[in-house]
Amino acid sequence: MLSSIDVAVNISAGIACPLWAPLKYVLLVAIDYVRAAEEILRMMETLKRHTDRFNIYQKLHDSQSVQIALLRVYTDIVKFSVELSRYFQQSIPIRAFKLAIRPFKEAFGDLMSNLTENVVHVHDEVKATELVRQSQHRDEISSQVHSIDTNTKSLTTEVANIGVELSGVSIVVSNIDNIVTSLAPTVAEIDVEVCGVSTAVGNINKNIVSLVPAVGGIEVNLSNLATDVANMQVTFTAGISQLDARITNTRTATPRSDNTGSSTAEISTRVSSHIYSVVV
Repeated sequence: MLSSIDVAVNISAGIACPLWAPLKYVLLVAIDYVRAAEEILRMMETLKRHTDRFNIYQKLHDSQSVQIALLRVYTDIVKFSVELSRYFQQSIPIRAFKLAIRPFKEAFGDLMSNLTENVVHVHDEVKATELVRQSQHRDEISSQVHSIDTNTKSLTTEVANIGVELSGVSIVVSNIDNIVTSLAPTVAEIDVEVCGVSTAVGNINKNIVSLVPAVGGIEVNLSNLATDVANMQVTFTAGISQLDARITNTRTATPRSDNTGSSTAEISTRVSSHIYSVVV
C-alpha cells in the first residue's frame, strides 16, 4: 500500500510530498511497532511452549549435558527479558528514532537466534540422552536375556537329571511291586493261618466259657470237702482224746502187758487208715 502511495506522490510531488513524508515516517514507525509486538508475542508463545516441555525434561533427565543446555536456555530467556524491559522503559521518541535506524528484528535478532539455537540444542541433548538410555536398556535386556538363557539351560540339565533319577525310582518301585506280588501268596497263607488261629482261639474261649460253671461247681465241692475235713478233724480229735482217756484208764486198772500194747497200736493204725481213706 505504501508503494502505491509513493507512486501517486511522485506523480504530483509538489503538493503531496510535504504531507506524505512525515506521515510515511509515522506509518513506518507504527508498522515497526506492530512487527515488534508480533515478534515479542510469537517469542513469548514459543518460550511458554518450550518451558512446559523443559519442565518435563528437567524431571525426567538428570544428565549433566541436559541440565547445562537447560541452563543456557534459561540464561537466554533472562537476557531477552532484561533487554525487553530496557527497551520498553525508553521514551517513545527514543524508541521511534531507534526503530528508524535499526528495526526491532535486527536489534533483538542475536538474542532470539541464540535462544532458538539453545532450545534446539536442548532437544538434541534430550534425544541423545534417550538414545544412550535406550542403548543401556538394550544392553541390560540382552544381559538379562543371556542370564535367562543360562538359567534355562541349567534348569534343562537339572530337569534331565531329575528325569534320570525318576527313572531309577521307577525301577525301584517296579522291583517293590514285583516283591509285593511275589509275597501275595505268602500273605494269603498267613491270612488263612491267622483265620485258623482265630477260630481255634474262639473255640478255646468257648471251652473256657463252658468250663466256668464246672470250675464253679468244683470250687463249691472243694469248699464242702474242706468243711467235711474240718468236721472230721474235730471228730478225729475228739475220738483220739476219748481213746487216750480209755487207754489211760485201762493202764491204770490192769497191769501192762505186751498184748495191750499191740492192741493199742492196732487201734491207732486202723484209725489212721480210716482217716486217710476218708480224706482221699
